[in-house]
Amino acid sequence: MNTRTKSWIVSTVLAVTAAALTIFAGVSVKNMVKPSSPSAATEPSGDETLSPSGSEDPGQPTEPSSGQDPSEPPTSAPPAPASIRRLTSQEMVALRELYSADHRIYTVTGSRNGKNQPDFAADLSREFAERFSNVKVFSDAGGNNASLCFVVENEASYVSRILDILKSLNIRATFFVKFDFVAEHADLCERILLERHELASVGASSPDNGLAIYGLEDQENDIMTLHNLVKDRFDYTMSKFMYLHDVFTDLSMAFVTQMGYELWFYSAAYEDHSENGTLNDNRCLLSLEQQLHPGAVYLMHAGNPTTARILPNLVYYIQGQGYTVSKLP
Repeated sequence: MNTRTKSWIVSTVLAVTAAALTIFAGVSVKNMVKPSSPSAATEPSGDETLSPSGSEDPGQPTEPSSGQDPSEPPTSAPPAPASIRRLTSQEMVALRELYSADHRIYTVTGSRNGKNQPDFAADLSREFAERFSNVKVFSDAGGNNASLCFVVENEASYVSRILDILKSLNIRATFFVKFDFVAEHADLCERILLERHELASVGASSPDNGLAIYGLEDQENDIMTLHNLVKDRFDYTMSKFMYLHDVFTDLSMAFVTQMGYELWFYSAAYEDHSENGTLNDNRCLLSLEQQLHPGAVYLMHAGNPTTARILPNLVYYIQGQGYTVSKLP
């Protein structure tokens, strides 16, 4: 082999070796450096998991997939209502200047409208809608819904039975409670909440002549005494209030709602105040059936045995008329 041939072979080997080193180096760098722009990214392999937006990092936040414009108000559930609070003295002065303290009497007796709603309650419902926020008479005036409410003062004899009935019927209800019941029957309060019913307030004492006739400071102390007891014992914030007696004032309504409560009136009831069990069950049941109307808010005393005895048939009747039965909305 002559010198020229040897030189050609050596040159060729060196060239091939250099080319191989260059290719190897390029592949190594490519595997080590992530592309800095989308145009430089490689196609994902079949075993890679992509987020719904197609991003390689599923932990990165994505735009809403519902098609909703992010600039529009959210369509999810509204935030929880503002917490119940005490009013300042200046706020009380302002309310006294704006609202009357004259006594008004509530009733569901008398004439009824085309929806079988009490005329007096329907008139008040329209008045309240114009003058107050969060004052309600009917649970759903536009649909076939009826709400069950029970007043629980200090009697507990029939509360367990009522809860048993509601559980068997898969019905939820609203329980308006007083201080004595909460203080003495924590087990029943816990059961009410555990079974997804609702605790609501009538105030701590609910005096016989009506809480609404007292001064705002006395009303506030009475309401907050019960509110704080329920909050401290059960970590539960009551949001609904009802006058236990049928006396109210514009000033009191404005005050209660300004504290943060929804103020409710009932629209169907029977004379169940007696606790001696002498009421005629059939007559009481018939009275409640005849009062059924869209948005009916049934109010019954849990301490009366008649309430427990007629409750199953009342629910069957309401449902048989095409209504749903629930706690207050």
